[in-house]
Amino acid sequence: MGFSNIPSNFATLFDAYKRKSFNSDVAYFAGNLLGSHSFKAGYFWQAQHNDVLKTANTADVRLKWGVSYSPVTSTTACAAIQASNPRGLCEGLYGYFWVGSDTVSNTGSTNATDQAFYIQDSWTVRNTGLTLNAVSGSTRKRILHTIRTAFLR
Repeated sequence: MGFSNIPSNFATLFDAYKRKSFNSDVAYFAGNLLGSHSFKAGYFWQAQHNDVLKTANTADVRLKWGVSYSPVTSTTACAAIQASNPRGLCEGLYGYFWVGSDTVSNTGSTNATDQAFYIQDSWTVRNTGLTLNAVSGSTRKRILHTIRTAFLR
């Protein structure tokens, strides 16, 4: 109910997503250790950060033309206005206005850090042609920080 000829001013004021990463691998070949070995190792690091502010771009005033207001605080909050209204309604001559927004704001920041490490040995046993890739290992670690919000008043 009500009428509006002005579009919503809810906007993304900023949404800054930043990512930094580093990745490195190294390989070494050795040919005289009971056959040939191809050693490989690597490291990965990444940090990401997101800072966002989605809210009303300016003042948010809603005009509710010809609509009655229902107070949520108490049943007598509107008694004085109802007494002066010819129809006994909780509204002004043309309706009522409302300052604020009923749209959810998304405001805050979050960040995460990822790390990974691996080591591997591909061993070809002397003159047999048999290659073993089973000597390997890896590990990962992730640190995630949830959104820290800042409430605007």
